[in-house]
Amino acid sequence: MYNSSAGHGAQRTVSAVARSLPGHRPVDVLLEEEKMIKTLLFAGFASALAMGAASAADLCNDDHMKQMDQMIADMTDEAKQKEAMAALDQSKAAMKDGDTDECMKYMGEAHAAMGL
Repeated sequence: MYNSSAGHGAQRTVSAVARSLPGHRPVDVLLEEEKMIKTLLFAGFASALAMGAASAADLCNDDHMKQMDQMIADMTDEAKQKEAMAALDQSKAAMKDGDTDECMKYMGEAHAAMGL
């Protein structure tokens, strides 16, 4: 037990005992580890969001639209080809208007119609 009247020497003894017990660590170390874990999780989440936004913007460009045009032209199912082309046309219109969210929405529809 910790005796508060014993001074700092007793406190060191309690810390030494706590460190010597398997699976027991001082509370301040646990709190510090919890802070580090939360910080790392937040940083990972923020990075994932940033990468997701960057990936979305990467698909709404002229090069990808040309690639999609070619892939749709190579499709053999006429109904799916027509569906994909309609979605791609809407995606291109949204890209032209600078609306990345709408562009990606219709790009997703085009990909789905293509079976991607």
